[in-house]
Amino acid sequence: MPGADANGLPFETGSGFLAGLPLTVYLVLLKPKQAFAAPARAGWPRAMIFAVILSLLPAAILWPLGLAPGPGLWLAALLWMPFNAGLVHLLLWAVGGASQGFTVTLRVAGYAQAAILLTFIPVYGLWVFALWHLAVMIIGLAAAHQTKLARSIAANVLPILLALGLSATGWVSG
Repeated sequence: MPGADANGLPFETGSGFLAGLPLTVYLVLLKPKQAFAAPARAGWPRAMIFAVILSLLPAAILWPLGLAPGPGLWLAALLWMPFNAGLVHLLLWAVGGASQGFTVTLRVAGYAQAAILLTFIPVYGLWVFALWHLAVMIIGLAAAHQTKLARSIAANVLPILLALGLSATGWVSG
């Protein structure tokens, strides 16, 4: 399969919607370093379109079958993405790894939504999605910001540890 080149991801270039979408999913999920090392051609707006399409796909297929919660939950997760990208970018900056602006982080977060397709895996799909999404974010941000992997790990894992800590102390309940 072709990879990301100097023109960016296939979804950002003239590959077309039908060819660009699956090629971009392939690159983001299986070759995130290569996918995000290439400079953005279309930037974050195209990444957000990609995220919306892929986030609503599982809801559109699984919800009518009674296998998933309604589209409201999927939309809430989608709306959470820019906030999470902002938090991760702030932490990436704090650990000295943000060599690019917030829009680069937002672009990586948008394309990392490709991992949501893993929710189609029976029983463990949500766990596989969460771990794969985290891996794509870590590798993708390190490549896009041209920073050390350890800095990207810190920026991505600290919010998770904070949420777990707050949950364990009773500050946040689910």
